Amino acid sequence: MLPPPQTNLYPLGGAITASESWIVDSTKFLSSDQSNAVQECLEGRADIASFRVGGVPKNTQSSSDDDDQKKSQQQQQFKFGNNRVRYVFTNPDLGYENETAQSEYSCLLRIDNININDCHPWPNIMTSIGIPLDDVGDILIVEMKKSVYIVVNPTTVKTCIRLLPKEVPGSGVTVTQLDYNDMESMMSIPIDEGEVVEDMELKRLDKRAR
Repeated sequence: MLPPPQTNLYPLGGAITASESWIVDSTKFLSSDQSNAVQECLEGRADIASFRVGGVPKNTQSSSDDDDQKKSQQQQQFKFGNNRVRYVFTNPDLGYENETAQSEYSCLLRIDNININDCHPWPNIMTSIGIPLDDVGDILIVEMKKSVYIVVNPTTVKTCIRLLPKEVPGSGVTVTQLDYNDMESMMSIPIDEGEVVEDMELKRLDKRAR
C-alpha cells in the first residue's frame, strides 16, 4: 500500500525529499511559467520520478481512414493542456504510475446550464466558495454549450459539487465529475469551441452588478 500523499510548495526540495523518503509529494497548481521552471529543474534527475498532472484534455489525433491505426495511436495522441498543471514526485522504484498520479492529484469537473455572460470572473467564483486558487487548474469556458470545465484538487470536489450550483447563475446548474481514464468522454470535450481562462487573478467586483 502506498504512503499517503504529501504536499510541498517548494518543488525541487520537495521532490528530493519525496524520493529519499519514499513518499509521494506534490506541488500546488502552477502557472505555465512556473511549471516550465520546474520541468527544467527536473531534467536529468534519474533519482526522481515526476508526473505532470491536470490540464484540460486535448485531442491532437489527426484524421485517418484506418480505424485500427486510430485506436492504437489514440492514447499517444491524447494530451492534456499545459496552462495550469501540478507535479507529483516520488522515488522511481516505488512503482507509482502516471494514471495513479492523475487520479489522486487532479479532478476534472463539468458545470452545465450556466448563464456564462452573467458570471463573475471564475477565480472570484472559486474563492467565494472557499477554494484557494492553488487548488484550481485550467478553466475552460464553452459559451455556446453553456458549460465550463474546471480542473481542481480532488480534496475540493465535494465542495464544488455542493456549492457551485448555488454560486453560478443559471437554471438547473449541475456539476459532474469526469473520469480522466474514460477516453471517449475526454475526447468529447469541445476544447476548440472554448476559451481557457488565462488570468487567474482575483478581480475587484462592483457589488451592485450581478
